[in-house]
Amino acid sequence: MSDFKTTVYPIDRDGEEHEINVRTHYDATYDPGCVSGPAELCYPAYGEMILTDMEILDELPLLITEDDVREAAKADEDRLEQEAWDDFMAHRHSCEEGYDG
Repeated sequence: MSDFKTTVYPIDRDGEEHEINVRTHYDATYDPGCVSGPAELCYPAYGEMILTDMEILDELPLLITEDDVREAAKADEDRLEQEAWDDFMAHRHSCEEGYDG
């Protein structure tokens, strides 16, 4: 399991947006596929990203609850998933050392 730090933006009952730092955990699988060589050996890239957990890193403001932070993260799930892919790909090179395909 991997993780990265990011920010979510819950809104309190008075309509004020707050910036809360969180650590998002994820599981990712990725196969770059094979796009050259004999056609029978070629296949498209495949990947799956699952956001598994989130830790709140900041002390919460008075009007913000953990549920508010989780709801804000859920509402912003597309951005968080993209950030997870960015983190995964940034660290992926170390898994492919010696890969020449």
